[in-house]
Amino acid sequence: MLLPLLALVEGSRGLFAAPGTCATRDKLCLHDSVILKTHKNTSDPALCCAACEDNASCVAWNVNNETDICYLRSTYVQTPDKDGKCISGQLRVDDQCGAGHISEKLCFNTSPNLGKPTYTTDAASCCAACKANPACAGWTWGFDAKGPVPGTLSCRLKSAISEQPKTGNCTSGCTAGDKACGHSPEPAPPTPPPPTSPPTPIPAPTPPPPPAESKQPHIVMILVDDFGWANAGWHRAAGYAEVQTPNMDALIAEGIELDRAYTYKFCSPSRSSLQSGRLPVHVNMVNAPPDVSNPADRVAGFAAIPRNMTGIATKLRAAGYRTHQVGKWDAGMATFDHTPAGRGYDTSFGYFHHANDYWTEQTGSCVDSKQKKRLPVDLWDTDHGASSQNGTREVGSVEGYEEWKFEQHVLRVIGGHDASNASAPLFLNYDFHIVHEPMQVPDVFLDKFAFIAKSSAKDYKTNRQHYHAMVNFADGVLGNVTDALKAKGMWGDTLLVLQSDNGGPSFAGSSHTANNYPLKGTKMANWEGGVRTNAFVSGGFLQQFAPSRVGSKLEGYVHVCDWYATFCALGGCSKHDERAAIANLPPVDSIDMWPYLSGKVDASPRTTIHMDTGVAVRGDLKLLVKESAQACWAGPQYPNGTADPACNRQEHCNPCLYNISADPSEYTNLAADPAHAADLESMTNLVASLDATIFNPSRGKADPLACDQADKNGNFWGPWIE
Repeated sequence: MLLPLLALVEGSRGLFAAPGTCATRDKLCLHDSVILKTHKNTSDPALCCAACEDNASCVAWNVNNETDICYLRSTYVQTPDKDGKCISGQLRVDDQCGAGHISEKLCFNTSPNLGKPTYTTDAASCCAACKANPACAGWTWGFDAKGPVPGTLSCRLKSAISEQPKTGNCTSGCTAGDKACGHSPEPAPPTPPPPTSPPTPIPAPTPPPPPAESKQPHIVMILVDDFGWANAGWHRAAGYAEVQTPNMDALIAEGIELDRAYTYKFCSPSRSSLQSGRLPVHVNMVNAPPDVSNPADRVAGFAAIPRNMTGIATKLRAAGYRTHQVGKWDAGMATFDHTPAGRGYDTSFGYFHHANDYWTEQTGSCVDSKQKKRLPVDLWDTDHGASSQNGTREVGSVEGYEEWKFEQHVLRVIGGHDASNASAPLFLNYDFHIVHEPMQVPDVFLDKFAFIAKSSAKDYKTNRQHYHAMVNFADGVLGNVTDALKAKGMWGDTLLVLQSDNGGPSFAGSSHTANNYPLKGTKMANWEGGVRTNAFVSGGFLQQFAPSRVGSKLEGYVHVCDWYATFCALGGCSKHDERAAIANLPPVDSIDMWPYLSGKVDASPRTTIHMDTGVAVRGDLKLLVKESAQACWAGPQYPNGTADPACNRQEHCNPCLYNISADPSEYTNLAADPAHAADLESMTNLVASLDATIFNPSRGKADPLACDQADKNGNFWGPWIE
């Protein structure tokens, strides 16, 4: 939480104090203001104020007295939040236009830009450009990837000014006609003669898009990690003892099973896709560790999501939502912008890497100046290392298990939410660590599945026992979360979505744990077993507004990126990403699935999925140009035997064409069948055209400064680049 300053700078003289000072306001609110920069170990208000004065785009600042971090902000909020609360700070009296002036009601949030930004750090040039353009009503600073140096200021000319903020957040700037731009206002025009007919009414400003239904739902998005197709109870015959997911099964019975829900073939790209609304081919196609950096590219030269893409939580928070992320992030760490807080989450509690130890939360390694190796902890609480939550209980206990800590945090978030405030609904993104490696679970849950060791299908290294026990733990967590929502009176207005981030792992080098039977392949490959995932939607909101769909199974395509547009439609925000567009980054690919989920349309609006380089699905057909590895089929009980059962079968595609509707297990390659020559040509042309749009920047290599920052954080991983 950002704390109010305890002391004001001496000499502050109100909102329009002389240039070179910092002023304060009674209701200076910074909840939704954009964080421009952070300075660590800066608890002195005078130093924070000076840093703000030295930065031409800094409008306001505050100090978090708990963490000694100075926050510089490029916008500020005009009014308190809907609960009447403020995160107070101090205002830098803006003199970038030469007269120390910021209009108190100057809002540029929804004002149209006039063409492309003008690249300059000279405020006088921006003023002159605005004055010279008859359509320009005002201008403000912005950031853009095209500047000569990353983070260079750009001048945005605006063609309209909003009189009032729509969500309490104003982007302040300077108008073309006031003294701030160095000239006097134009003289008033002569009084016009009385009209002979009623004047044409001025149209009202276009309001933000309304929610898809009559009210904004609470949204709970759950992403399960490495959840195998055959490890879900609804994909097994009733009474199958090894797979126990009663809570998930019950939620599907009162919800909708999504039978064709797709993701990328492994972790980080799928998570980047969910948060950004892009297909992985347009945001992130690599599983880079979070400590990499490419100094030549300060926008996309990091792990996961480029800095200038807007996250789904930022969208929903602007629409009034209270936003929280818990669990595995794996969508970037290098800068504050890459963290959950930088992507719009009010709070977060989780880790940045692909995985960590369930008991110690350690992962990765660093080498100090004496060449001694150490294992940093990856557990982060919004803006600092979660030292109070690390290593709190003994190995094997429920209370020491990381997923239990995540569950408890989720329950606290739900318990602390103000359910009486309908204009501030909950958006909760819970990203399970389970069922990712390492194979660790509390003893009491492992013992529950001890009968597997006596099975005729031998259990290689007890991996099957561990995996099913972990799935059962996750199912219990989900039951507790839904019970908490019901006890709070929120379930009736909740839309809950659950999806796995990829297929289950059984590839060489893994613990050979999951089972995707009867689908072909595994995580890390583009066969159906790697990209077709367990998924469903449920909740009281669905029962209110889509009763005809309850208890059904939908066969239309849904991609994990589609939740972005769906949540925006339900929450009342636009999916368009202006910040990314200005930076020439790929646009949002997400498609609103609510009309399909609610039964307003019969077919899914998504008919094509560009899955990877050389891989696409359209209609019933799937083309893989060069796929080869992990082309195996598991049996009903897997892993089994006493020998390493890893999926090592190769099948060289040159290319492979499948009808995945008639042949979901991908047994029959149609590429050489003359009857499908036209299909092959059409799909080949499609893949070639789609591959031409791939976004795959260089992410760089491991940055030793990340380890230096971990050391400063008390041996906790966290952002290290400002």
